[in-house]
Amino acid sequence: MAIIKYVDLFCGTGAFSLAMQNKSGAHCVFANDMCPNSEIIYTANFPTHNFVNAKLEHIPVEDVPEHDLLIAGFPCQSFSVEGSKKGFDDDRGQAFFRLLDVIKHRQPKAFVLENVKHLINHDKGKTFKTITSLLECEGYIVVHKVLNTTTYTDVPQRRERVFIVGFKNEDSARHFAYPEPEPKTRAVEDMLEAVPDVRYYYDARYKIYAQLKRDMRTQKTFYRYKGTTRQFASELCPTLTAGMGGGGHNVPLLLTSKNEIRKLSPRECFNFQTFPATFILPANISDRGLYRLAGNAVSYAVVERLLNNVVKALLGSSDMPSQSVG
Repeated sequence: MAIIKYVDLFCGTGAFSLAMQNKSGAHCVFANDMCPNSEIIYTANFPTHNFVNAKLEHIPVEDVPEHDLLIAGFPCQSFSVEGSKKGFDDDRGQAFFRLLDVIKHRQPKAFVLENVKHLINHDKGKTFKTITSLLECEGYIVVHKVLNTTTYTDVPQRRERVFIVGFKNEDSARHFAYPEPEPKTRAVEDMLEAVPDVRYYYDARYKIYAQLKRDMRTQKTFYRYKGTTRQFASELCPTLTAGMGGGGHNVPLLLTSKNEIRKLSPRECFNFQTFPATFILPANISDRGLYRLAGNAVSYAVVERLLNNVVKALLGSSDMPSQSVG
């Protein structure tokens, strides 16, 4: 049986690793993130994986083991509409070049990179052209596509992310296709906890309560408060963001059937990110930390479908002989 050795860089909550865990023959040889809370949640869910808590730029490329598949949700704040939009001028934007160093050194058979949709248009498309050109210069056949969680899973969260996939082998590239859209079947109510903790409810103790009470009039949509109350137009959960880690009112708000106002709980945010109920949310991470992790995460069910096709493409080519974990 062919063993696909993979590395999960900027791994965050470990959604990519969770998806790879279900693939026969997949073996994680290295996982990395610099966030302390990432180490807590990742090691709680993947205790046998080789996790290194450090900036990737501080890890010698020689210390990243040989692998067949490189997976990375590299920092997006430099390219996002809600972030700094400084691109490569931001330290976080430089993270791509460290990824490129690893790819140059290890020459994996394939890679999957994830970022915000806005990366495609950043700096009038020059940033994305630089990224794809540099990857192609390493001999990879590179494709990309924007996948929306609500279009490619049955979960009602609007979340558009670009997934860049590259293969060294032309045969593998021919075997690969992005997943097909999947009709949404679950409603917002299906993602909510039956009995949320009382701490997620708003009442007269909060200075903005009167304003929220006045502005929030329908139970069929979400709201967010940033100085003013914003109502989202669709009956989908809005894109969950890292800004939720600031606590307060960055977390989506809803009006319950009893006309009570509350925000989503961390578990509900992970539900909207399509993580299974069995995924561990460690008690020693604060709500603030869990919100940030959820907002930074990739949607598990999206990457599960995507990686299924990547693995099939690798195994269907002549580039993956049988091997041992070793």
